[in-house]
Amino acid sequence: MSGDASEPAAVIDDRDIAVMFFTSGTESMPKGVMSSHRNLYMASQTYVSEGTFLRDETFVLALPMIHVAGFVCAVTCFTTGAGLVLLELPVPGQIAAAMESYNATTTGLPPTLYLAVLNDPGTSSRDLTGMKKLVTWSSTIPKSMIDGWNELAPGARFLTVQASTASTACPITAGWFKEWDEVPGQDGRYIGEITYPAVDIRIVDEYGEEVPAGIAGEQLIRGPVVTAGYFENREADLKAFRDGWFHTGDIVARDEDGHLFFVDRKKDMVKSGGENVSSQEVESILGRHPDVLQCAVIGLPDAHWGEAVAAVIVKREGSTLNEDEVKTFCREYLAGFKTPKHVYFRRSLPVTSAGKLLKRALKDEFVAEPT
Repeated sequence: MSGDASEPAAVIDDRDIAVMFFTSGTESMPKGVMSSHRNLYMASQTYVSEGTFLRDETFVLALPMIHVAGFVCAVTCFTTGAGLVLLELPVPGQIAAAMESYNATTTGLPPTLYLAVLNDPGTSSRDLTGMKKLVTWSSTIPKSMIDGWNELAPGARFLTVQASTASTACPITAGWFKEWDEVPGQDGRYIGEITYPAVDIRIVDEYGEEVPAGIAGEQLIRGPVVTAGYFENREADLKAFRDGWFHTGDIVARDEDGHLFFVDRKKDMVKSGGENVSSQEVESILGRHPDVLQCAVIGLPDAHWGEAVAAVIVKREGSTLNEDEVKTFCREYLAGFKTPKHVYFRRSLPVTSAGKLLKRALKDEFVAEPT
C-alpha cells in the first residue's frame, strides 16, 4: 500500500496471458488455466451482446473472484459502466439483502444458490421486484427454482448459459426464458443456442464424426474465448487440445431447432448394466417433483449392475417424500435402468465456493458406506 503507485509502461499484446484461474476441482485436482487479454475481452463482449450487462443497471456478484466467472462478471461491469455490488461470500441472506438494498437488477448464480436464497428465512420479506435478469449455469435447472423466483421477482427473466474455465467463463451457449413452459421440452438440461462469434462448436461421436440432431456426443469448441492451455501440464494439454479444437469432456445434444441440452460430463455418466445413464437426465426428471428442492445423481459400485444409479435429494421443508415415492415418480418418465436404485435424503448437498455440486465428495461418502 505504501509502495510506488506509478504504472510501468509495457506493450501488451492481446494474446499475452493476463490471468490464471484454476478449474473447479469437482472431478479431479484443479488445473491452472491461462487466459489471455483477448480471451477476457471476447468473453466480456459476448455477455454484452446477450444483453446481460447494461449501463445504469446493477449487478450483485456473490461468486468469489478467484473463479473466472466472478472475475469476468466484475470486468464486464467495469467495461460497460454497470453498477457492481461485490459480496465477500455467497451467503444466501446477504445476497437477498444486497439485491433489495441496492435495488439491483441482475445477478448470476448456479441453481444451488438460487434455491438457497429462495429458502433463506429472511428472503420472503425482501422487496426484490427490481430484479430483471437472473443468469444461471453449471447444473440442471429445477422447476422449483423457476417457479419460486417468478413469485419473488415477477419482472425477471432467466438466462441459462454454458461456460467453463477453459472458455474464460464465456457463454458459449445461451438462452432466455421466464416461465417453465418456455424451457424447450420442459427439460432442465437446456443450455440455449450457440453464441457466435465467441466459439464454433462440433458435437462428435467417439470416432470424431459429427452426430445428427437428437444424438448426444462430446462437445468440441474453438474460438477467441478458448484459453491457451494448462499451466505446466503438458499431459492435460495433449489430451484436451487436439486438431485445433478443445475437447470439453461435456456430452451435449442439439435438437432440430438448434436448442442445446447438456447431457452429462463424460466422467459423470453412470454405466449401469451395460447402459450409459445421464445423471443430468435423471436430475432433470427429479427436479420436476414439487417436493424435490435439490438433487444429485451419482453412480455407486454394484456387484450386479457394475454401477447403480443413486439419487441424493434435499426435500422441500415439511415434505414426507420417501424412497418408494421417488422411484414411482421416476418410472413414469424414465426407463427402468435409468430409475434410481437407491435414494438418499440429506439436509444439504456439498458444493464448491462457487456453488457447484461436488459429486466426487458425494461418491466418496457413499462408497465409504456401502449400500
